[in-house]
Order: sequence, then C-alpha cells, then structure tokens
Amino acid sequence: MRTMFFILSLMGSAAAQGTAYNYCQATHNSFGTIASISYLGSLSLSSGTFELTVTGCPPVPDSYGMFTFGQTQYNVPFGHGYLCIQPFTPAIFRMTPQHLFPGTLTKSIQSEPQEFAAFQPSSSWNFQFWYRNPAAGGPNFNLSDALHVDFAP
Repeated sequence: MRTMFFILSLMGSAAAQGTAYNYCQATHNSFGTIASISYLGSLSLSSGTFELTVTGCPPVPDSYGMFTFGQTQYNVPFGHGYLCIQPFTPAIFRMTPQHLFPGTLTKSIQSEPQEFAAFQPSSSWNFQFWYRNPAAGGPNFNLSDALHVDFAP
C-alpha cells in the first residue's frame, strides 16, 4: 500500500510540473538532416525559463524559419514535410521569423515575453518549426517534428 501511495504521489508531482512529448514526423531537408523541436528550462511559466529550441535546420544565412503554435494536433503532408498543427479553427499562430544560421534556433520566454503571452498555467499547446528550404526545390519549405506541452498549473 505504501508503494502504491508513493507511485501515485510521484505521478501527481510530475503532472504538477507539466509534461511534454514529441509527436508527428519530420523529413530530411536539403542538407540531409531532420529538424527536431524540443524545449529547455521549466514547464512552469512562472519560473520564466521556458525556451523552444530546434536543431537540424539547414544553416543558410539568407533563409529563415519561425516557431508556430496551436492547440489541435494534425498530421498531413505539407511542403517537404508534415503539418502537425491543425490550421483551421483554432488557427496556427506564428512567432517572429528568425534567420536559419547557424542551424540551431531558440525562442526564449525571457528574451521575448510578448511572444509567449498566449500561454497560461495549465494550458496545452503544440509547437512546430516551419522553415524555408530553397535548395530542396518544389515548395521550398520544410517543417520539424512537433512538441506537445502541458504547462504546469
């Protein structure tokens, strides 16, 4: 009985700190890499340390990408990748575009709090990075995998 109580208390404390997981697939870009999104810091917004990060983007100085977010998961082919956030009701929201150089990008709640204003404690959001990939031809863009975040209460 003690063990069961301990396990349940651990599960409760983990949920109290928020949860995050990756979903949806990413495809290779023109550099042969796959863009992968993740986070750094705490899922407790009050700590002010939450940061989105993406690695594996082509390091092209004159090209750009942006973090996008929405509340409904999706998974359909789009450009050279997959759109992992539903674009309709509610919509996909965009953060300020960033240059792809050096290939690892971040967006921090500390440095750009206005871009994180929509997020509230206990809310759930999905994030994806959408980037230009002109060397691939065709639609000239690709996307990372996606990250689902349940922010801490």
